[in-house]
Amino acid sequence: MIGVVLSFDDWDYPLYGPTLQRRLVPVPQVDTLRFAERHDIHWVLLDRDALRPPPRATWNTVYFQNSRWTMYLRPEELG
Repeated sequence: MIGVVLSFDDWDYPLYGPTLQRRLVPVPQVDTLRFAERHDIHWVLLDRDALRPPPRATWNTVYFQNSRWTMYLRPEELG
């Protein structure tokens, strides 16, 4: 699953691919990362216009300068 905040005209096909192996889950713009944690979502992608959540220690952030999109990644717990 990939949590997303996208506009209606954002190109989302590359996110799930030709075999539809990933499911895109809309996440709210408020408490985005907490919502993802509660729903066991480890990747969250925000388009250029989405609000950016405050940093959280358990999440890594990747900025895509050309598109101005941001990906938040939460490593899965090893156990």
